[in-house]
Amino acid sequence: FYPAKGDYYHCELVSADPTVVVRTEEGATVATHLVGAYNFENIAAALCIGKFFGVAASDAHQAIAAYVPSNMRSQVVVKGTNTVILDAYNANPSSMEAALRNLALMKAENKLAIIGDMYELEEETAAEHERVGRLLTELRLPAWVCGAHMQHAAKVNPAVMYFPDKLKLVAHAQANPVGHTTVLIKASRGMGLETILEYL
Repeated sequence: FYPAKGDYYHCELVSADPTVVVRTEEGATVATHLVGAYNFENIAAALCIGKFFGVAASDAHQAIAAYVPSNMRSQVVVKGTNTVILDAYNANPSSMEAALRNLALMKAENKLAIIGDMYELEEETAAEHERVGRLLTELRLPAWVCGAHMQHAAKVNPAVMYFPDKLKLVAHAQANPVGHTTVLIKASRGMGLETILEYL
């Protein structure tokens, strides 16, 4: 159905740094408020559904341009000189990988991943957090990792800064202010990692 040429609806990803820009099949370039190339498929799906139900292209374009994510789901927040991608509503292995890869692709000179535990992984907990640690090594991303499970990421990647709890993370953030940096904040909901935003 979408988004490749020859499909019912065709559109292309122009950029995602930090927010997604698409070129529609009508030739319009539409800037959205959604972060990450991983959201391109969602935008393409919305445009495809709009076409199917006879929504005017201009109205569909306006709708995706006007949508502003909230509730800590890929929100872009400007905090001082920092651009923060606040994605602390939830985290699982696939969404964590997508968010980290997206951060790595951004052109920002300074980047920092502040990430916390992924919950409800049962017997896969240690292995999946180790995988995050190895991914951070592969992507060469500076990271502050927080939570009991993230010790597994720190074990395989000694370059990350590990904090067993948010109090220690906050203390570090206060003592080491971040500036002119694109920051990703991501963790499972139970971590409440969005509270670190106040200290950036």
